[in-house]
Amino acid sequence: MEKIELCQRDEVEAIRLKYGHETASHAFASLYIWQWDMGLSILLEPDMFVVKCRWKGENAWLFPCGGEEAKARFLRGHLGEPDFKLCYIRPEDKAFLEKCFGGRFILRETPNDHEYLYDRQEQILLAGGRFYSMRRHRSRLMREHEVTIRRLCPGEMRAALEIAEEWKHRPHPEGEGGLMDRHAVTAVLERARELEITAVLAYVDGREAALCGGYGLCGHVFDLSFAKQRENMAGLSAYARGELLRILPDRYTCINAEEDLGLEGLRNLKQNMRPTGMNRMFEGEVRRDEA
Repeated sequence: MEKIELCQRDEVEAIRLKYGHETASHAFASLYIWQWDMGLSILLEPDMFVVKCRWKGENAWLFPCGGEEAKARFLRGHLGEPDFKLCYIRPEDKAFLEKCFGGRFILRETPNDHEYLYDRQEQILLAGGRFYSMRRHRSRLMREHEVTIRRLCPGEMRAALEIAEEWKHRPHPEGEGGLMDRHAVTAVLERARELEITAVLAYVDGREAALCGGYGLCGHVFDLSFAKQRENMAGLSAYARGELLRILPDRYTCINAEEDLGLEGLRNLKQNMRPTGMNRMFEGEVRRDEA
């Protein structure tokens, strides 16, 4: 197993896109920036990659991404290991397990890992009754303050890092298994160019106030991977998010806002954004009497 290095990006992404893997869980940028908080390490082969995820358990792995023969070989090689566990299993991966391994795995849905999907134009316009509250807060913010936006560039990176650091040191509830964003946003900002990050910095009354950004996940999907504020201010997240989505290339029609980690506040926020779909996820463990 290896540390996840930037030099692996092209190879990992080539495998992921070759096999039509469109979830944020397996995207290189997500793996790279979360490796410290989630305890990730990677096994990279010519036709497959698989990631160990110590946050989920000492012998827990993201479901392998790659060719069928390579995936089956990896799984067969670990069936007899104690506490072998698979996570971030898509419905099509679940079907693969059921086809190739019969009933050898106990599978359960994991709502905390579901990824939220949104219509890009809906999130920009916030039109209609479903978005009334968000639209009202955004309008009030713009009416009562001077609010501007700038595309994140190297000259503003220090301000972006300050927002991330201030956010990090405020009290936050822990996610499932004690997971917290202690390093991910700092990592993504420090490697923004290499990871091809698109981000904006929002200013309120001349002061840097919010940060929002992400990366292209596949042809039509943009991953909204981070959004941080100096302080809670109604309407600011909707404003920054909408302005980020405005500057994206036209090919992005769908937004993936990733999972909610079981955090009630984050779940409420993502549900209030009115998702148009979900990437459902499962976990699997080997039946003890059949290992």
